[in-house]
Amino acid sequence: MKRPLIALCTIILMYAAPASGQDVPPAPKEKFSGYMFGDFFYNVARDPAYMNGGSLTNSISSGEKDYQGFLFRRIYFTYDNTISDRFSTRLRLEMDAGRARDIKIVPFVKDAYLKWKSIIDGGDLIFGIQPTTAFEVAEGVWGYRSLEKTTLDLWGAIPSRDFGVALRGKFDESGRVNYWILVANGNGSKNLPLNKHRRYEATIHVKPGGEFQ
Repeated sequence: MKRPLIALCTIILMYAAPASGQDVPPAPKEKFSGYMFGDFFYNVARDPAYMNGGSLTNSISSGEKDYQGFLFRRIYFTYDNTISDRFSTRLRLEMDAGRARDIKIVPFVKDAYLKWKSIIDGGDLIFGIQPTTAFEVAEGVWGYRSLEKTTLDLWGAIPSRDFGVALRGKFDESGRVNYWILVANGNGSKNLPLNKHRRYEATIHVKPGGEFQ
């Protein structure tokens, strides 16, 4: 079976840390950041079953042989504000190819939350549209993944973001045993709940030593 060949070109905005021995300036109270993943694709060949009216659920893009073009796979634009030693906030906009394949590029709210640091000993309170408990640990270990999503993300078991309130922290000073509790709408980043029920999530993250988690 012949499959399309995709040529990728990634554009990433990165922050360069100061060289060793230089004075490190204090962290800014307000910070704008972002990055973009852009692709150039070229279909060297198309599968005959697709071109003859068949259905390929894993097809990357419609079009005949030599079909090509540029697209943005994902764009992030983030605003972070450290209000005080106890409070901080984040607003992040995102545009991804899945939402903009056949329409104009339209951003949506990825994150919009307020964090109350150390509301209890070793724990932070977070309110607003925020990450759910399902992906962060796995994605932090995996790092960049060019071909696959994490298991829960791939099967759509839970959205990557949700609107609710979370308590997140650690049980001990070493940070080997951590907890994360979230009560949310269960409706992703949408502003209103679907019904009277909420989604309850809890994660215990144990790091006994080394790279084992």
